[in-house]
Amino acid sequence: MKITLFYIGKKNDVDLKHHINNYYKKINYFVKFDIVCLKPSNSNNILNKKKEEMKLVLNKIKKGDIVFLFDEKGDKMNSIKFSKIFLNNSFCDIKFFIGGSYGFHNDLLKMNFRKISLSDFVLSHKIALIVVLEQLYRSFTIINNHPYHNE
Repeated sequence: MKITLFYIGKKNDVDLKHHINNYYKKINYFVKFDIVCLKPSNSNNILNKKKEEMKLVLNKIKKGDIVFLFDEKGDKMNSIKFSKIFLNNSFCDIKFFIGGSYGFHNDLLKMNFRKISLSDFVLSHKIALIVVLEQLYRSFTIINNHPYHNE
């Protein structure tokens, strides 16, 4: 299994670097993991921006990949349920995507990808990225009976 987390945003965000590096090391202890920053569209038109960013996402997906989009209208999960994604797909490449500042294009959301909601709140991309990284790490501590997760 390989897990890749893609996010549309700024690669050299000083605030995020520490968190990204920290969780990157922790998650890679358990599973092959990568984080990829996709450059956001420069278009001033929101619809064009979402279309261009949709192309970026689709170019990263290969046949056979298990794909999850983080979207406010997605399925609500707790940490245990989220960790079961990895138990149920242990021989697949899993790709997670955090959309751009305006979210995902409707055409992308209509595709047969699983959608996950992080919260009923709208989160900044920085916070969403940190939440996803923490939940990925937490998932593997749950799977491996590590004491990090408490119920």
